[in-house]
Amino acid sequence: MRNISLVGNGNPNKYGIHSDKGDFQNENGIHILNAENIEIIRCKFSNFMANGIYAANSRGIDIRDNYFVGNLYVFGSGGDVTFYYNVNDSKILSNKC
Repeated sequence: MRNISLVGNGNPNKYGIHSDKGDFQNENGIHILNAENIEIIRCKFSNFMANGIYAANSRGIDIRDNYFVGNLYVFGSGGDVTFYYNVNDSKILSNKC
Protein backbone atom coordinates (compact mmCIF):
# COMPACT_ATOMS: atom_id res chain seq x y z
CA MET A 1 0.00 0.00 0.00
CA ARG A 2 1.46 3.35 -1.04
CA ASN A 3 0.52 7.02 -1.09
CA ILE A 4 -2.95 6.88 0.46
CA SER A 5 -4.58 8.70 3.35
CA LEU A 6 -6.74 6.96 5.95
CA VAL A 7 -8.87 9.02 8.33
CA GLY A 8 -10.68 7.62 11.36
CA ASN A 9 -13.82 8.82 13.10
CA GLY A 10 -11.80 10.44 15.85
CA ASN A 11 -12.78 10.80 19.44
CA PRO A 12 -16.34 12.18 19.43
CA ASN A 13 -16.31 12.73 23.21
CA LYS A 14 -12.93 14.52 23.10
CA TYR A 15 -11.54 12.30 25.88
CA GLY A 16 -7.78 12.06 26.22
CA ILE A 17 -7.93 8.27 26.49
CA HIS A 18 -9.52 5.56 24.40
CA SER A 19 -12.92 4.23 25.48
CA ASP A 20 -12.82 0.60 24.29
CA LYS A 21 -16.26 -0.76 23.44
CA GLY A 22 -14.91 -4.27 22.84
CA ASP A 23 -14.33 -4.02 19.07
CA PHE A 24 -10.92 -2.37 18.88
CA GLN A 25 -10.07 -3.94 15.50
CA ASN A 26 -12.55 -1.60 13.84
CA GLU A 27 -10.87 1.42 15.41
CA ASN A 28 -7.44 0.83 13.83
CA GLY A 29 -6.45 2.35 10.50
CA ILE A 30 -5.02 -1.01 9.40
CA HIS A 31 -5.28 -4.23 11.39
CA ILE A 32 -2.74 -6.83 10.18
CA LEU A 33 -3.25 -10.37 11.44
CA ASN A 34 -1.70 -13.64 10.17
CA ALA A 35 -0.08 -11.91 7.19
CA GLU A 36 3.28 -11.93 5.38
CA ASN A 37 5.24 -9.47 3.25
CA ILE A 38 3.23 -6.29 3.76
CA GLU A 39 4.56 -2.88 2.66
CA ILE A 40 2.98 0.36 3.86
CA ILE A 41 4.88 3.33 2.42
CA ARG A 42 4.23 7.10 2.25
CA CYS A 43 0.71 6.92 3.71
CA LYS A 44 -1.07 9.15 6.20
CA PHE A 45 -2.99 7.81 9.21
CA SER A 46 -5.02 10.27 11.24
CA ASN A 47 -7.76 10.45 13.81
CA PHE A 48 -8.12 6.74 14.71
CA MET A 49 -9.45 5.81 18.16
CA ALA A 50 -6.90 3.01 18.47
CA ASN A 51 -3.73 2.57 16.36
CA GLY A 52 -2.82 3.84 12.93
CA ILE A 53 -1.38 0.37 12.24
CA TYR A 54 -1.76 -2.70 14.46
CA ALA A 55 -0.05 -6.01 13.68
CA ALA A 56 0.01 -9.44 15.30
CA ASN A 57 1.10 -12.94 14.34
CA SER A 58 2.71 -11.74 11.11
CA ARG A 59 6.09 -11.46 9.41
CA GLY A 60 7.86 -9.32 6.84
CA ILE A 61 6.04 -6.05 7.54
CA ASP A 62 7.75 -2.91 6.18
CA ILE A 63 6.34 0.36 7.53
CA ARG A 64 8.25 3.40 6.27
CA ASP A 65 8.00 7.07 5.35
CA ASN A 66 4.46 7.37 6.74
CA TYR A 67 2.82 10.19 8.67
CA PHE A 68 0.77 9.54 11.84
CA VAL A 69 -1.24 12.22 13.63
CA GLY A 70 -4.06 12.20 16.20
CA ASN A 71 -4.26 8.43 16.77
CA LEU A 72 -5.18 7.45 20.33
CA TYR A 73 -5.36 4.31 22.37
CA VAL A 74 -5.51 3.43 26.03
CA PHE A 75 -3.32 5.88 27.93
CA GLY A 76 0.24 4.59 27.93
CA SER A 77 -0.03 1.99 25.18
CA GLY A 78 -0.16 2.05 21.40
CA GLY A 79 -1.17 5.00 19.31
CA ASP A 80 0.57 5.10 15.97
CA VAL A 81 2.12 1.70 15.24
CA THR A 82 1.77 -1.34 17.49
CA PHE A 83 3.44 -4.69 16.89
CA TYR A 84 1.45 -6.55 19.53
CA TYR A 85 2.71 -10.13 19.52
CA ASN A 86 4.56 -12.58 17.31
CA VAL A 87 5.65 -10.09 14.63
CA ASN A 88 8.96 -11.18 13.09
CA ASP A 89 11.41 -9.99 10.41
CA SER A 90 9.70 -6.61 10.23
CA LYS A 91 10.81 -2.98 10.29
CA ILE A 92 9.51 0.48 11.08
CA LEU A 93 11.68 3.20 9.49
CA SER A 94 11.59 6.97 8.85
CA ASN A 95 8.01 7.61 9.94
CA LYS A 96 6.71 10.88 11.42
CA CYS A 97 4.57 10.50 14.52
